[in-house]
Amino acid sequence: MVSFQCDFCGDVVKKPKLDQHRNRCHSTFTCIDCSTTFQDTSYKSHTSCISEAEKYQGALYKGKKGNKNNNNNGQNNNKNQQAQQQKKDTPASKPLSLVDELKKNKTQEPASGEKRKQEEEKDTKSNKKTKKDDKKWEETTLPNDISKSLELALRETLRTSKAPLSVKDARKKTIKLLTSHPKSKNKDKKELKEKFDEGLILNFSDDVITVKTA
Repeated sequence: MVSFQCDFCGDVVKKPKLDQHRNRCHSTFTCIDCSTTFQDTSYKSHTSCISEAEKYQGALYKGKKGNKNNNNNGQNNNKNQQAQQQKKDTPASKPLSLVDELKKNKTQEPASGEKRKQEEEKDTKSNKKTKKDDKKWEETTLPNDISKSLELALRETLRTSKAPLSVKDARKKTIKLLTSHPKSKNKDKKELKEKFDEGLILNFSDDVITVKTA
């Protein structure tokens, strides 16, 4: 029979006499075997407890073989049921088909064909603009003075250039543009170079270098 110790006076009282003792001490009671403390009359539900062997042997206690096997089987069954229930609750992922996989790869990586198409369109626009500028230049009326023609060609070179030019590159492109004009195809490039260098005037003022044509 389960015995309890009164936490007020320290007496050990068997369960049938707990009510009478409680009316006297009005205290809590602690189970002698499992050391569980009970408030009020909650000790009434404590009908069985661990044995003396289980209490003092602790982890070395084995108990009856049959009970141990039953407990193990019950625990294993509970674990299996929980695992199965969890498996049911977890929605299974649908495998991707070959078409879906291709679509996924297509959205994740930009298509090389599309990129090449964009580059071709960009080059086409650039070529159209260049041809338009060339046609406009060919229709330009050049003055008879070579220096004035060089100045006009230089202005056109700087206008159509996509980046700043050095003096050497500006001279080269200007002479090439001028000799591409129908009225200047037979011009001597050496003479044009000399006229180009003579026609440029460098000026320094207020820490600023300016380039002018003569």
